[in-house]
Amino acid sequence: MDKKAKACSRQETISFVKTFMAVFVSIIVSLMVFHLYIYESKKKNALQSLRNLEVHRASLLAETMREHFDWIFADLNYCANRYLAASMAYPQTDMALMSLQEDFLIFVRDKGIYDQLRVIDKGGRERLRVNYNGGAAYSSASENLQNKSQRYYFKECMDLELGQVYVSPVDLNVEHGKVEIPFKPMIRIGRPVFDGQGQKIGMVLLNYYGAHLLKHVRDEFAFPHHVELYDSWQTMLVNSAGYWLVGADKEDEWGFMFADGKDRTFAKRYPVEWQRVNALDGGHILTENGFFAFATVQSPQATFGSSGAPFGKIISFVSAARLQEIIYKERVTFYLLAFVLVTLAATVSSLVAMLAAKKRRHEKELAHSAFTDP
Repeated sequence: MDKKAKACSRQETISFVKTFMAVFVSIIVSLMVFHLYIYESKKKNALQSLRNLEVHRASLLAETMREHFDWIFADLNYCANRYLAASMAYPQTDMALMSLQEDFLIFVRDKGIYDQLRVIDKGGRERLRVNYNGGAAYSSASENLQNKSQRYYFKECMDLELGQVYVSPVDLNVEHGKVEIPFKPMIRIGRPVFDGQGQKIGMVLLNYYGAHLLKHVRDEFAFPHHVELYDSWQTMLVNSAGYWLVGADKEDEWGFMFADGKDRTFAKRYPVEWQRVNALDGGHILTENGFFAFATVQSPQATFGSSGAPFGKIISFVSAARLQEIIYKERVTFYLLAFVLVTLAATVSSLVAMLAAKKRRHEKELAHSAFTDP
């Protein structure tokens, strides 16, 4: 009887294991396939959400900067129209300038964003220069006015047609051959002025404090939209040559202004990404370095420098390491839930196997009773 009982017990164990494995494998395969699908969907949605957010943010910031330029162009047009009106009202140049001086002093003082406002005649000579410093505006004496006919901005601006605006590349102000400290980013924005016969009579030029424009980008560092990405999330502004105007590391900025900074460019650090960023007006790219969303800062009415290249590119960057962290979070959730599912499947399989074993024992007992009953 012992051998028979042992054989019976062994058979029951084998039957239990077979039932358990059949049920367990069936349940776990179904659950894990479904769970894997959910995991891949959540991972894809997380990256898609990131992509949509950063592309939108880069485009929005570029649009904000374009609008800022439009405000400056409106100021420039006001000054050009005042110059034209004064020239028509007072054919004598000196009288026209006298009528302009007071208006332009008030204009520069109230705006507070222009380092200089200049009226330059068609021969390249400054006829009026209003300066702004420390909250006060003042005009330069006539003996301090200079001839700018050989300066690049005069030549490039005077080559423009009616309705066009010249915007110089942004650079740092230089005094006595050295970059002024603290840095003073400067953008020269001008347009030619035409008389009633369509002849150029000169130009108006605004020296704009570029720090006001760059502040829009810097503010993005202080108030990230995607808070969980803050540690490795970056918003950058690079010029048309790929030099950083605003970067995560201030040491990288304004490399073109310094002898030892010529290689500090986005183009050198991310050559593959730069090819795409430089070739397109906007978009995104995912590489081994991370995720890059970008948009171009330009204006349809402006000519940016002699090359006609755009003012620059807004680039939103999330590092590859941070992307892996986002995926890792989803993966941890996946493994935790997978453990729960495996445990649940094992529990259900055990119960089913136990019920099946109990049913088999009961059937055997009934069969045995029927066989032995006289």
